[in-house]
Amino acid sequence: MIYTEVDDAVREEMRVLGGESQKTINEIERLTVVADKEDSKSREKAMREEIVELKTKNRQLSNRIAQVRETAFKKLLAEEYGVAGNPRFEKCYDIAYSYGHSSGYSDVENYFSTLVDLIR
Repeated sequence: MIYTEVDDAVREEMRVLGGESQKTINEIERLTVVADKEDSKSREKAMREEIVELKTKNRQLSNRIAQVRETAFKKLLAEEYGVAGNPRFEKCYDIAYSYGHSSGYSDVENYFSTLVDLIR
């Protein structure tokens, strides 16, 4: 099953993105504690604004992680089933994803393996 190979395929990029995310989370936690103890309202406000910016950055990192994993999964899937470069691959993947994404890549792959014969 291809879904078990995704993390190995993107390990280095995940390490970098995960490290950035962890640094951001640590800074959010630090600023939250400091802001709660801050006497100056203007400095507290600036810290709260920075926390909002850091949370936005962390959501972007999280989205990037999901995007990198999905791109790797799709590439591995297309190669495994011999449909790399097939113009109908995306449509087949989209259908499989719509049925199986709530259960993870394993179900997406199961649906894809059923549908792939339609595009070969």
